[in-house]
Amino acid sequence: MDNLLQDINRISYQLLIEEPFYGHLFVGFVKKKITSQHKLSFVPSREFIEFIFEPEYWFAQTEKVKKGLIKHELLHLVYKHPLRAREYKMKNIFYLASDLVVNQNLQTEELPHDAFTLLFLETQGVHLETNKNLNYYYDALLKVYEKSNDCNSEQNDDAVCPINLLSKLEKRTCFSSHESWRSFDDNIEAKNGIIENNLNHLFVSINNKMTLNNSWGSVSESLRSYLDTIVIYKTQKVDWKRALKVFVTSSKKTYLKNTLSRPSRRYGTIPGTKIKRRNILCIVLDTSGSLRDRDLQEYFHEIFHIWKQNVEIIIVECDVDIQRSYAYKGKIPSFTQGRGGTSFDAPIAYNNDVIKGDAIIYFTDGMAESPKIKSRVPILWLIYNKKELTNDLDGRVVFMNT
Repeated sequence: MDNLLQDINRISYQLLIEEPFYGHLFVGFVKKKITSQHKLSFVPSREFIEFIFEPEYWFAQTEKVKKGLIKHELLHLVYKHPLRAREYKMKNIFYLASDLVVNQNLQTEELPHDAFTLLFLETQGVHLETNKNLNYYYDALLKVYEKSNDCNSEQNDDAVCPINLLSKLEKRTCFSSHESWRSFDDNIEAKNGIIENNLNHLFVSINNKMTLNNSWGSVSESLRSYLDTIVIYKTQKVDWKRALKVFVTSSKKTYLKNTLSRPSRRYGTIPGTKIKRRNILCIVLDTSGSLRDRDLQEYFHEIFHIWKQNVEIIIVECDVDIQRSYAYKGKIPSFTQGRGGTSFDAPIAYNNDVIKGDAIIYFTDGMAESPKIKSRVPILWLIYNKKELTNDLDGRVVFMNT
């Protein structure tokens, strides 16, 4: 194991020098040894994502191929291929199509001998265009598969018979490495959303660093353009996060706590006093049916960091009535939709009389009548999927998707 990690770290260091984009990206992931058919891939972990390496396969590769294998897997993450697998019915075709996208970013000497490329397809009589997206390659390979029904079973020409062609493809490297992606399919959608959001944060950070130092190396223009779209997407959504953090900070309250550990410096009396901070947040989730998983995932990414600052958080799920309430413990709720319709009064009254939190954060599409009950504490309304309101809401209103 030590020899494996030492060699991986050595290659990682070379990437930092020669290919800073890939080097900086690879440094942030945990690396583990495996003894399975996956050879080299990655899987979701409890914290984020971890890379897995099969030693025998790794040490059998040349120096350039080792770098290429790491770059290959990193590019799959950049394009978020494992997170998109659910969109495609034919998984083996999907794996092949994703490899065609990724391998066009690598040099020939960086690819293993059995890599799936456009050049290989050319030798099999299949001609596809370069620099196309995943859907293009998936649809093209799917047509090859569908034509297999018309293939003459007595035909022995491998170059034109789709059945024989796909039989060859399924024996190639990608199927021993990408099967591990099925573990992403086993995740609940919310967890994959957290992974995607964390990847976006990582890509934006590295993109900014590479742009500042102009150290892109061999990164293609098309890949840089793709990364720019992620940066634009993230900056468009940053204002509501800042508003959330400012609101939480301003809602903190202080109180005095008696202590026997030291006398009061001012009065010399015992017990002394300490100034303590307390923050109890009531976070209301509108479960009326219009909330998208993507919105919820990004929202709880920010809530997690607030909770880590020792903030007590009570979650209230509500449509017309309160469906349930519970303490947040650092995990995304097993979110269930309500019956439809929304009323803002029930959670406001619940916080006034039961939770008695220092502030309310209401996550909603805003589609309800103005609340009739007055909140005793400040409210931050986070409005998703809308650009304006038709009702009056007391408190701070922030539109998340504008």
